[in-house]
Amino acid sequence: MATSANSKIDILNEIRILGEELIRHSVKAGDLSGVSGENNKYKLACILLDSFPHAVCIKDTSGRFLACNKAVQQLMQADSINQLIGKTEKDFIPDSEAQLWRKIEQDVLKTGQTAFDCEVPVTDKNGVQKCYLVTVVPVFDDSNRIAALIAVSLDATKEIQAIRNIDESERRYRTLFEGAAEGILMADVQTRRFYFANPAICKMLGYSESELKSLRVDDIHPKEEMDKIYAMFSQFVKEEKSTAIDIPFLCKDGSIKFFYGSSTTIALDARRYRVGFFTDMTKLKKTQQKLDTTQKHLQLIIDNSFDGISICEFHTKLNKRRLVFCNNKYVEMTGRSREELMAADNLNDFVSDRVNQKTKDYWYQCILKQIPFKGQTSWIRPDGKENIYEWAAAPVVIDGRYYIVGVDRDITEQIQKHKQLEMAEARYRTLVEQLPAILYVAALDENSTTLFISPQVETILGIKPQQYKVNPDVWRERLHPEDKDRVMKELVQAHSHEQPFSCEYRMINFSGKIVWFRDEASIVKDQNGKPLFLQGVMLDISDRKQAEHDLEQIKSELETRIQQRTIELEGLNKQLRSLAAELSLAEERTRRRIASDVHDNIGQNLALARIKLQSLAESSQNEAAKEELKNLSNLLTKTIESTRLLTFEISPPVLYELGFDSGVEWLLRQSRQRDRLITDFDTDGQTKQLDENIKVFLFQAVRELLINVAKHAKAKHVDVSIKQVDDKMNICVADDGTGFDIGKKLPLKENMATGFGLFSIRERIRLLNGSLAVESKPGFGTKIIMTVPLKTNGSKKRNKK
Repeated sequence: MATSANSKIDILNEIRILGEELIRHSVKAGDLSGVSGENNKYKLACILLDSFPHAVCIKDTSGRFLACNKAVQQLMQADSINQLIGKTEKDFIPDSEAQLWRKIEQDVLKTGQTAFDCEVPVTDKNGVQKCYLVTVVPVFDDSNRIAALIAVSLDATKEIQAIRNIDESERRYRTLFEGAAEGILMADVQTRRFYFANPAICKMLGYSESELKSLRVDDIHPKEEMDKIYAMFSQFVKEEKSTAIDIPFLCKDGSIKFFYGSSTTIALDARRYRVGFFTDMTKLKKTQQKLDTTQKHLQLIIDNSFDGISICEFHTKLNKRRLVFCNNKYVEMTGRSREELMAADNLNDFVSDRVNQKTKDYWYQCILKQIPFKGQTSWIRPDGKENIYEWAAAPVVIDGRYYIVGVDRDITEQIQKHKQLEMAEARYRTLVEQLPAILYVAALDENSTTLFISPQVETILGIKPQQYKVNPDVWRERLHPEDKDRVMKELVQAHSHEQPFSCEYRMINFSGKIVWFRDEASIVKDQNGKPLFLQGVMLDISDRKQAEHDLEQIKSELETRIQQRTIELEGLNKQLRSLAAELSLAEERTRRRIASDVHDNIGQNLALARIKLQSLAESSQNEAAKEELKNLSNLLTKTIESTRLLTFEISPPVLYELGFDSGVEWLLRQSRQRDRLITDFDTDGQTKQLDENIKVFLFQAVRELLINVAKHAKAKHVDVSIKQVDDKMNICVADDGTGFDIGKKLPLKENMATGFGLFSIRERIRLLNGSLAVESKPGFGTKIIMTVPLKTNGSKKRNKK
């Protein structure tokens, strides 16, 4: 049987040879009557074949059993081996399973190629389904027709499950056997032409199978080595089995490789063939041992096995096990020395007794009936540790003695990891179920179909997790209608860009209540970066949303109150500005009345007194008195002048007697005299119809601006212009002073001692439905433009009212 991808098949390579031995001797498995007593080697081969724990059978082309071992009897659940002979699998197992076996055989019959490791299910009498790896090898006759089939069936249920679970130990175990690949060549003894070549040898030599079949033994060895090869081949033909090392082979590309080989002679259709098994020693020469028999080949595998392998002799009456053979791994697993194990009267003394009597009785019956069985055992080690082992045992009887071939595997770490996994899973489940949020896993489809949901969904939304199994789209269906389109659009966009999903939305639970969620999810990818699914958490933010709603209401109410208070304040400010205007007008009227009294009463009285003093001075004969009267008259003249100036300061008569333009021009003359400013006055000469209070206010405003120019602007020149534009009057006061940055500072409160700075001017102009504009730049002076409405008929009517 050629080497398979599954390394466990490697240990059965030699079984084909044993099977062909059985065919050659026309002996049924277990029947040694046709074998001479001298052929002890063949007898031992038949015994090993019959006691091998794996099922081995020889079948005709119709699928009928010709020969088989006891493992096949157990597999087919037959009462005896004789019951199987001449029948097919359909007579013993369900038809559906038997058809799978037959299909493999038919494929081999059709292609003529060996079928390796075909998985076939078999249901035992207890209803437990097991999985077998079946290898079917065709046996050809002299006409190159298939005369029989050799089938080897391995119970690989546990191994396949371990492979699917990516068990590291099983992977190493499989890798070990995959590395023991051998090439097989079959040549006609007379013609030396190749009759069969397996894929391994084809790969080793670089030929295809058809190319090798067209060659002879002479063609695949170096010419200079042919004498040695002929002698070796001739010797091999004489011997039933033989081995050789460092056999030189000539590859198709001209290179030379060295092989270790074992061969045997078989007879098919009255022709003799030499079958050789070859291992490429070119690369493995340092590690490949000399294998001259099937036992040595198996011993190599056993010695390097990752499992403990042992053979024990079983005393049926005393129920004791005595160790006959074990590999190094077995010694390592027990924690004892090989000498102690071999000297022990009963290996059961080293095993913890935790198995019930019913199980022990079952094992005992399996041994008596030579039925393979399995179990678990805890070895009691000298170091105090107690490791758990899983084992499989195959009972055999040789020369009336019972032996148990066992394979042990340490599963202590596996059990511990399983317990740790269960604990971690329990902790994770507890954590998930206690979080005040909903955890979920969703598919990356258009509707984000829910694959998993945590139990909190029932508490928050009233939806049981089982409902998601029945209807995975229940999440999408419970979205609030006003939010559904927006949420699905954001979800699709997040999926398409492979970005995290973050969204706030509403859902309607089964009681009709609206629940707000903050949904945060990210895409989980595999090690190659391929997106797998969406994993996220839904936080219930209903309380926060309600708090935000309450705050929004409070804010709205507060803004309403502020607006009401603002309106009230604006009304009060308007009243205050009106009162300030009235106060200013009242002040101006008082000033005018005081100025009029000063001019009409005090001024006239002082003038009359001066006239009388002058008259007395002129009529006086006393020079001293006359001089004194002149001094008094001069003092009165100065007093009258001061009184006149005071009258102008309090309320210039020129404003009322000559008009606004003349009053402003008078102010400029005062600035020239008092502040040494160069002034320029420009007016359009039109008569402006102004209310009395507006005229007084504008006069005071111009005077205040001129005082500011003198005190703060450091100007040398000031211009004032008065022009009428439509129904408004513009008054512009411009200087060449230092100026200022309007964006940083606006001098609206200068001269606050008088209470009539730019701030007061701007507020008063607003009351008059006018405006004040300021233009200034550091180093380029300042221009202030006041615009007020002129007096109209409409305004007169309003004033009357």
